[in-house]
Amino acid sequence: MKKITEFEYKNTDYNPIYFLFDGEKLEEGQIGFGQVRYGEGSIYTGSLIYVNGILEKYGFGEQNFLNSTITALDVGVITKKKLKLYKFVGFYDYRETNWICGNGIFYYLDENNKPYGYTTGYFKGLNQLGNFKDFSKSLLLPGFEHTKEIKIKKFKLRFDERAKKLKTISKVILSW
Repeated sequence: MKKITEFEYKNTDYNPIYFLFDGEKLEEGQIGFGQVRYGEGSIYTGSLIYVNGILEKYGFGEQNFLNSTITALDVGVITKKKLKLYKFVGFYDYRETNWICGNGIFYYLDENNKPYGYTTGYFKGLNQLGNFKDFSKSLLLPGFEHTKEIKIKKFKLRFDERAKKLKTISKVILSW
């Protein structure tokens, strides 16, 4: 295994932390394992492929969102409780979405950073397109096996809800 820690890359929205691969030199199509930090603050750890001078997510991995600007609300979790988006564990395919693509699980923490719940499904980006095929609770991260599955709202419903909030806010500001 060879470890690469410095890259010549075109995309400035992410910062590769490391990339492990078999072979003597980094070549186009090289598949390996690594970690990448993104501009919005999340960190992906998992399978990567080297394409056109950058590392792309390809295969199984996890993305930690605790320091990200992406929130549980962005995923479609609308509750009275303030939940934190913890991570997504599942499949990624840069050829489809340059992000999440396949079966996976989103995890959420409560305000005290304790496991609160999860959402399973077949995802493309943040959109849940279907059910997680052959899901079993044994796949859950430790600490989440006794939490509940949280249903998420579809993107259009999430968008409509945000638009409604903005209308209400703008009416309050205009009436001032």
